[in-house]
This record gives sequence, C-alpha cells and structure tokens, in this order.
Amino acid sequence: MSGRAPQTMQIPEGAAQAAVMIAFLDGATDASNDPKMHNGPDRTMGTGMEQSDSAPESQPGPGTEGSATNPGRFPLILRPGNQGPHSGQISLPGGKREPGESLEETALRETEEEIGLDASRIQVLGKLTPLYIPVSGFAVHPFVGWFSDAPRFRRDPLEVDEILFYDLLRLSHPDFRTVFDFSYNGTNFQSPGFKLEDRVIWGATAMILMELTEHLLSIANQ
Repeated sequence: MSGRAPQTMQIPEGAAQAAVMIAFLDGATDASNDPKMHNGPDRTMGTGMEQSDSAPESQPGPGTEGSATNPGRFPLILRPGNQGPHSGQISLPGGKREPGESLEETALRETEEEIGLDASRIQVLGKLTPLYIPVSGFAVHPFVGWFSDAPRFRRDPLEVDEILFYDLLRLSHPDFRTVFDFSYNGTNFQSPGFKLEDRVIWGATAMILMELTEHLLSIANQ
C-alpha cells in the first residue's frame, strides 16, 4: 500500500510495539447508553485493501447491499487529559502489545477494552503501514476491520473520555484537510490533519487515516 504522509520516521530496532484498529460499522450504532458518544453524518463508501490472512474470503465486506446504516463510519476516541504526550488527543482505539499475542490480537483486544466493541465479531480486513511515534517510542501497527452487527459500546473512562463517530468519505474531502507543523528534538516536521467543526485530528492518527483514504480513492479511480 502507498499514501503514507511525508517525513514518517524510520522505526528503530527494538522499538516498543502497539496496534490500533479502524473498525467500520455496518450495523445501527447504539450510542444511547453513554452521554459521551457523538454521531457524525452518514455517507457511503466501498473498501479494498491487502486482505488479512485471518479474513474469511466468503464473508461480505463493507458496502455490501443491505447494510443497516452507512458502513463508512468508524469510531475514534478522545483521550483523557492525564495520559502524558497523547493527552486530550483524538486517536484510534489501541494500545501496547502484551507478551504472547500477535499485533492483530492486540488491536482487537484493545478495541474491546477501550470502547466495548466485541472483538470476536470484528472481521479483520487488512493492515496499513506501521509508523513510529517518537514522543512515546512506539511502533504503531494499524489494522482495518469490519463489524457487521449492531454494535453496543462500553467506554473505559480511564482510557477514553469520549467516543466519536466519523465518516471516511467526509475525511477524504479536501475542505477538511490541513497540515500541522511541529518540532521534536529540534527538528521540524509536518503532519497531515483533519479539521471537522470544533475537532482536530492530527499526528499518527491523521497519517493512518490519510493513507487509508488515499488508498481507497486510488482504487475508486482505477
């Protein structure tokens, strides 16, 4: 896959490993059981990417006719303001790999722990380019999945301040894209970002979503 934002740092040998999940929702979202859940507008999209070894080939994917709601929507989380370098940022559910588990298992486990989405019902479709986050020292491995049932969410208040629902097609629109300048250890960098209403998505999360949107747009234009 291609489309990674420029100036991505090389992953150093021995870096700690983490994984995140973009979980597309095919069922009607139940956000009524938590006041800190916010639904975004509905749009539509198709998907295509390098398939995960564990994805059943006979299963339908996002965009299948008969979906209950827009399958282009997926949850992001707002981190609490007391979590170090990523405090108060919008990110994908995910976290550090535990001993004995694969990175895919990490992404699934962390998604269930942080937002309550049943990991056993997430079909992993593929993975994106890993990237290194220097401020935390983690190599982050992004996975893309599809949740076919009507999801129920349970927010972990220690890890998640809010659950936010966004639409991938909306993020692909140039009106919502921006670039953020930042410095680390005396070196200047640029990060792609998204600005939606009063919310800003930037850094590693924006890079991951940018790669996915560019990949899907390239497929649509073929």
